[in-house]
Amino acid sequence: LDEIRADLPGLQHHLHLNNAGASPPPEPVLARHLDILRREQLVGAYAVAAEMLGDLERARAALSKLIGAERPEEIALVDSATTGWVRAFYSVRLAPGDVVVTCQAEYAANYVAMLQRCKRHGATLRVAPSDERGMVDVSALDKMVAAEPVKLICLTHIPTNGGLVNPAAAVGEVARKHKVLYLLDACQSVGQMAIDVQMIGCDFLTATGRKFLRGPRGTGFLYVKSSLLSDHRMDEPVTIDHHAAPWVNGNTYQLAPTSRRFEQWECNFAGLIALGEAAEYAMKLGMDWIEERVQLLARRLRTMLCEAGAEVHDAGDPRTQCGIVGFSLPGVDPEAVMQLLHDQGIYIAVSKASSTLLDATNRRLPKGILRASVHYFNKEAELDRFVEALSDVARGIVRDHAPASKL
Repeated sequence: LDEIRADLPGLQHHLHLNNAGASPPPEPVLARHLDILRREQLVGAYAVAAEMLGDLERARAALSKLIGAERPEEIALVDSATTGWVRAFYSVRLAPGDVVVTCQAEYAANYVAMLQRCKRHGATLRVAPSDERGMVDVSALDKMVAAEPVKLICLTHIPTNGGLVNPAAAVGEVARKHKVLYLLDACQSVGQMAIDVQMIGCDFLTATGRKFLRGPRGTGFLYVKSSLLSDHRMDEPVTIDHHAAPWVNGNTYQLAPTSRRFEQWECNFAGLIALGEAAEYAMKLGMDWIEERVQLLARRLRTMLCEAGAEVHDAGDPRTQCGIVGFSLPGVDPEAVMQLLHDQGIYIAVSKASSTLLDATNRRLPKGILRASVHYFNKEAELDRFVEALSDVARGIVRDHAPASKL
């Protein structure tokens, strides 16, 4: 652990508990990124791209290996998880009467896109219910898909507001059983837990670089199962350029025969190579070890917060809950807490109800909850420091602005 922490000099002065927002990159990832940018400064970005095209393809291969894809050509390199998600979603053909199914824990960016497309094409958006633990109810989903003309299942693997891990592989079984397309948003799971698209059975998967994978901001990737590129249920990408579809003659273009058709010529070249470095870094540590350590730290933090009088809001099976911990302090403004902790070099976040509106409404969550997200480089002593600082900050806010709190 000391060697891992040595790759992050900022830990000497800062406590990073916002890995669900943007996790700091380790030294090898940063060094790789900066080396390419410095080379661009010397010879220009186009010259570097020509020199290092093989490095970009090695990054693609690393991401493919990270998620268990069959071949690197199934990976499209993009600038964010949202970009990848939108390009996949808008390429699925929808017609009047079709049904798209999502989950209670769906993220706002995805949900508004579903609303738009269903309105535009006369399709219907359905929300699968959650079970008593807050996970998508797979049995109810199975019945829903059997009863209606479902075209696509969209699932958020891990929501932004807490520790829930949806049963992605079980949803994949439902999708395969009914021959329904399956799009998995894995932006919060890739990097903190082992992912295998073959085992999950998804047709598409999207992820970002800046969260638990610890890559640069402005990077992400999209996995598209190669057989889908010729599937009648798929349309062309909603936008293309000459990289995604070379111009063959005056009136003809030809879509790339791989997931490259979902890319664009202009890209964050240095960042994407560094993203591949981040994938290699994570695999070198071992995704099983990362997952086990993250879950261990998160369980410890949940216990400590409850003992300190906080209300932990995490849904899901306690045995599989992830590294994101959502909680609130009675009578205390979460934005004020976050800012005061930030002033002390402790970085957490506030998750707003509007980001997960269905789940927040269903569970009657506050308009904003505090979110601490651990990673494998955190130490148990840092969690002690965090809870102590949190208690001090909350007491100060309560003393100045609100009735007495247990904290």
